[in-house]
Amino acid sequence: MASDKVLDMIHGALIAHGIDAVRRDQDVLLQSRQLRFEAEVFEAEAGRLVLEIYIFSPLLDVQPVIESFAGFGDTREQELNQAFEKFLRGVFHVAIEGLADHVCDNMQAEVEVWQQSIPVGRSGKRMFAGKSMVDRSFPRPPPSLIR
Repeated sequence: MASDKVLDMIHGALIAHGIDAVRRDQDVLLQSRQLRFEAEVFEAEAGRLVLEIYIFSPLLDVQPVIESFAGFGDTREQELNQAFEKFLRGVFHVAIEGLADHVCDNMQAEVEVWQQSIPVGRSGKRMFAGKSMVDRSFPRPPPSLIR
């Protein structure tokens, strides 16, 4: 089941980046590149949820990119906002810069070009990487789980 709130948040982030996006019933679509986002929220134990974002693009064939983010907080809204912030700081810019040819004023994705023995008429491969993140906001596991 799609998460309406998260789809609204994705749509808002795309519009804020100047990207023409359409919020549909079950997804958000960038018509110019046929890039599509879907989202689901899974409830976990109290104080935690998991946000999954599915990114579809013709450049990926039929297999979407699936990214998961945990959110922690005292309320469901805090949990969801934290998980969505992780998506924005990480995968979001890689997706819009790598799959939709968008470039932010302050480029957020690292781009590397590989050019190995390329036949005439073909270009190298571009790799897009996002920020590595460490989340220390989650509760410490019980001593019985620490070795």
